[in-house]
Amino acid sequence: MIDTEQDKAGALVIWTDIRPAAEEDFNRWYDHQHLEERVGVPGFLNGRRYKVVGDAPAKYLAWYEVTSPDVLGSDAYGARQANPTEWTSRIMPEFLNVTRVTSARIAKSGGGLGCIAASLSFTCADGLADAVSAGLTQLVKALTAYPGIVAAQAWRPSQADAAAGTAEAKLRAHEENPPVWTVMIEATSEAAAQTALKETNLAEQISHCADSKVTVGLYELVLARGQI
Repeated sequence: MIDTEQDKAGALVIWTDIRPAAEEDFNRWYDHQHLEERVGVPGFLNGRRYKVVGDAPAKYLAWYEVTSPDVLGSDAYGARQANPTEWTSRIMPEFLNVTRVTSARIAKSGGGLGCIAASLSFTCADGLADAVSAGLTQLVKALTAYPGIVAAQAWRPSQADAAAGTAEAKLRAHEENPPVWTVMIEATSEAAAQTALKETNLAEQISHCADSKVTVGLYELVLARGQI
């Protein structure tokens, strides 16, 4: 069964690198404070964080499913952004190469939690948003027919973002990369993810409607919290 954007679900997706001197502290912060804090915001369903396997646009990936993109523009989420913890205030200036996207879900197929995530990200060519959404809906459905693919989702950027201009946002020392469209695939193994990517020729299919290179990354699960 496939869910479409009519369910109004959303996501917050973040790719980032971290200064090497702060990496150990960054990992402790994520595992023992940040992920749980974010999942505690009303409307956040879950949070997952990953570390790169091989080449990828950034070393770390995190994403959160929310009941609606509006959650990411809510007062409750804005309050967290406006009042960062002491630990968060120490970590945020160490972020590098950040792509952070508030997103509306186009489609989701399957369910559960895979130990490997494959992310594909791109910017959409002008005037093609509706066509791209329709195409991604079909691609997401096709992906979960492959052995070892437990779930797949596609998201498009949303305007809802209570973090803009807040104290936490100002702590990040570098300008963030532009928002992107995203396909996320959850797999039971790296081999399963690679096979699905290859046999669907997914990056090539997406590239025909993108106005940027389709960036592909493979990540292994570090920690998940909340309702998966």
